[in-house]
Amino acid sequence: MKETNLTLEAQTEQMQNIGQQLDNMDSDLDRAKKTLQKIARRLTSDKFLIVILLIIVIAIVAVLVYSAFAPKGKSPDDS
Repeated sequence: MKETNLTLEAQTEQMQNIGQQLDNMDSDLDRAKKTLQKIARRLTSDKFLIVILLIIVIAIVAVLVYSAFAPKGKSPDDS
């Protein structure tokens, strides 16, 4: 009977330790999830900024190309 009681106490302690380990893993997973969400948000904002900058660069190149190859207008004195 005493042996059974000792075994039962040891198993109870093991179960409590397992419960604590699961709680720790759950909190670690929550922190990891929050970190991944922050990284995803930063990636999204970085992609948005890259697209905006690319549009600006394309617009500048288009203006430069147009100004280089656009036909020159005649001035009123060129009659």
